[in-house]
Amino acid sequence: MQKTERVNTVLKTVRVLAASNAVMSLVQIMVGLFSYSDALIADGVHTLLDLMMDGVTYVACRLGSRPPDRRYAYGYKRIETLASLLLAFLLIGIGLWVVFEAVWVRSAHAVRSELVIIVALLTMLINEMLYRYANACAVQVRSSLLAASAAHQRSDALSSLIVLVSAVCDLWVPAWHFDGIAAFIIGLFIGKMGLKIAWKSILEILDVGLDTAKCSALTAFIMDSPGVSGVHCLRTRCQAGDIYVDAHIITDPFISVSEGHFVGEKLRRNILRHFDEIVDVVVHIDAEDDTYLHDCDTILPERLHVEKVLSDSMIEMRFKYTTTIHYVAEKLYIDVVLLDHYDKAVLALWLHRIQSVFAKQNISVRIRAYGYITALDFLADA
Repeated sequence: MQKTERVNTVLKTVRVLAASNAVMSLVQIMVGLFSYSDALIADGVHTLLDLMMDGVTYVACRLGSRPPDRRYAYGYKRIETLASLLLAFLLIGIGLWVVFEAVWVRSAHAVRSELVIIVALLTMLINEMLYRYANACAVQVRSSLLAASAAHQRSDALSSLIVLVSAVCDLWVPAWHFDGIAAFIIGLFIGKMGLKIAWKSILEILDVGLDTAKCSALTAFIMDSPGVSGVHCLRTRCQAGDIYVDAHIITDPFISVSEGHFVGEKLRRNILRHFDEIVDVVVHIDAEDDTYLHDCDTILPERLHVEKVLSDSMIEMRFKYTTTIHYVAEKLYIDVVLLDHYDKAVLALWLHRIQSVFAKQNISVRIRAYGYITALDFLADA
């Protein structure tokens, strides 16, 4: 599914949820006031908060779908995290208010349970249908944001069930004031939901990574990839339901740069295809696990110095050659490919001189010389 089509599906679903929640919250609060039902008012406030969550989801989807730019290289999805955190604090505050009302404020009138039962039953059924609709869309477009909105509709259905049960019980035993008990439970429910959203948002702001099980699955997947012999410095971070991955993989130290790049790119694309929640992967190619060198310097020389040593060691010799340099386990490997015929004794003398120069610099070096080769050009459409 194209990104534009995916965003449009999410936005359309959120609009349906928002319109439904707006109507239901208005009916619940008005009927709750008319029926003197604290539980139904609390349930209406719960639905109203879901309407606000729909607004956050809509704005976050709009802003989050904007492509990264020069200033915000990782996009704008942190806006969703911040908005969710602010909404979580509001949920906690409303939950505490509902609990306070249920415990310390008593209604002077008996609850009109018959009307409350009708409204609670209707809203419970509607919320369950909305959950099924939103969850199906979330699965279709693989949207964790929409899946969270669907989960909120299921929680509304549960709170409406609590109101329904309390209203039925109030019909049987009016003196027990089950409506207040239901309001208390819904207040706790709202507060718990706020704490859960707040905790998740705080962890995302702190760049929390994948849990142990998912990280182990990702590591195993990387290790099973062709051309990969190890992985280290694996880092993940969550951002508004998306996962970003940085990984250092180990390949054969003597392959070419282009082959190492090919192995890394192949792995990156496979990770993105296999793990739906992962949206970005940065792969670093290593010839070994070099974590022991991260805080240390190296005495190994750069190419310019190596080429100077090779050139200075020639003296009267004039070899035509190409070199490939490898740095592995703090050792220097030099592959010399000769481009002409040379006397073996003269060549051995040259290689010995190179070894002597690096030995004086306390540099461990391995030189491998390959015999004369003929250069070939690749002919296109020969």
